[in-house]
This record gives sequence, structure tokens and C-alpha cells, in this order.
Amino acid sequence: MRVVVHDHQGKAFRLVQSLLELGHEIVTRPPADLLLLDQDSLPYYQRIIDRFPGTPIVVYPHGALSWACWDAGWEVNERTIGQLVIGEGAAEAMRTYGYPRPVKAIGWFYGEHRAFTPLPLRSILFAPIHALANGEMYGPAAAANASTFGRLLDTGIPLTVRCLGGVEACGLWRVPGVTYIGGSEDVSRAEDESPSVAVGFETFAYCAVARGQPTVMMGQDLTYWTGHGPGEYKTAEHWNWYANHIRFPLDAEESGGAFLRDTLEEACRSDEEMRHWRSRFIGEPMTADRLEEALMELMA
Repeated sequence: MRVVVHDHQGKAFRLVQSLLELGHEIVTRPPADLLLLDQDSLPYYQRIIDRFPGTPIVVYPHGALSWACWDAGWEVNERTIGQLVIGEGAAEAMRTYGYPRPVKAIGWFYGEHRAFTPLPLRSILFAPIHALANGEMYGPAAAANASTFGRLLDTGIPLTVRCLGGVEACGLWRVPGVTYIGGSEDVSRAEDESPSVAVGFETFAYCAVARGQPTVMMGQDLTYWTGHGPGEYKTAEHWNWYANHIRFPLDAEESGGAFLRDTLEEACRSDEEMRHWRSRFIGEPMTADRLEEALMELMA
């Protein structure tokens, strides 16, 4: 096949590798047999779609929870024939809210995939919900960042904050003794930045779990949202139907102070609590054969 791939922030680099391994051709000009895009309804993507009239679309994940966008008011493109997701848990959630196209789980393809490694609780890497490229920050997300940051400070454990979009833009503030670093949006270059436990949200936290790093998630009480500024934000209509289904078992917001320290220590000690979740939402590494099977079934 001749395939057009929009590689958003390095998230499709393993998809491209697998397609080439399978003997398919990656193209940037018509004609094409398939458009592999991370979204199918924003104006930017419509410009790509319009360049390839009649070519079917398959959507791959823009982010770890981006499959909920269509439950938050996004329209499914008439040429979209299906969607790829990472784990069976996400596929089940999409079917629960009524996504109108077939959904295929293909396994983890967002970078490294390693077994869990227990570590002593020495330090914390906090990756708050990031601000948008335009500097805008969803109000409830900024509040969740601030709340989690305060709880982490109360633990007294050495803390590194990994920000995208600026410290203040993310709803945080500068504290003496806290280390602040800039993060990369490119998951193909995502690395364990050395602290023993990661506390994060959505894609960053999923990547930490996949590479075997002790992880606690934050922001799980927020209803999934989309939008780029005041008046544009929309939330997932059926979130309550599947929020508990996708919830990570170690949550930074279920306790504070000394109790949060207990949660962090549990995350570092064992993966027993999150083993089932990982099997449902991370799964095994994607293989070229599994990708091929999913694409052929959708195109059939």
C-alpha cells in the first residue's frame, strides 16, 4: 500500500517503522491507499484529507486518552473507516460511549516497553498537565496541578517538576529546593529522567508505566475535555459510563501528606496494584503483524 502518515510528536514513528518493514510505501503526495492520521476533524487535518480525495482514513491515538475526543463533541470524518488504540481497555471504553466505527487494539507503540523495576523512594518526578501551545490552560486542569503540587510538597521528598508551557502557565509556582526542567513533547525521545517515582497525567504517565517506572497518576477526577480556549472547551458526554473502567489504581489525589507518601512508596515497591490495569491499557508491544492484521480488517 501507499500510506500517508501524519507523525504527531513522534507518536507514529513505530507505526512507520512497521509499515516499512511490511513492505508498504510511505508517501506524501497522491495517490495513496490509506491516510493514517492522529485526528480526523480539526481544520489542520482537513487540509491533509482534502489533498487525497477518496482515500480512506484510519485514526491512531493522538494521546493516551484522545480516543475520548469523539465523546466530547468531535465529529467522525465520513471517510474514517476505523480507529487504532493501544489497549483493549480503551477499545471497550469507545464501544461503551458509542463510537460509530470499528476499533482495533494493536498494543504499545509509544516508545520503550519494559518490565516493572522496584526502586527505593528517593525522589519524585512530577509532570503536571501541560498548557497548550497558545499558552492557554483549562481552569480545572490548572487547579488539579496546583492541588497535586501542594500534596507533593507536603511529603518532603525531593521533587523535580517537568513542565511543558511554563511553570506559571501550568498553574504552579516556584519553590526553593524544587528542581524545574523543560519536557519534550516527542514520545520517541521520552526518557526516565532519573527520579524514582513519576507522578503525571495521561500520555506521560502511560509512557512511565510502559517503561516499568513506578508511577502514580493525577487528574483522574477531571472529566475528559477538549478545546483551545475559553468558550471552546467541551467535556466527554458519557464520561461517567467509563471513568472508573479506565482509572489507574494508584492516585495522587486520593490522599495527602503522609498518606500520599504511602501511595508513592507502594508504587515504588511493587506493580501488584497496577498489573491488571497495565495489561488492559498498555498491553504487549505492538508488532508489525498485529498492525497489518488490524489495518487489513479495517480496510476490508
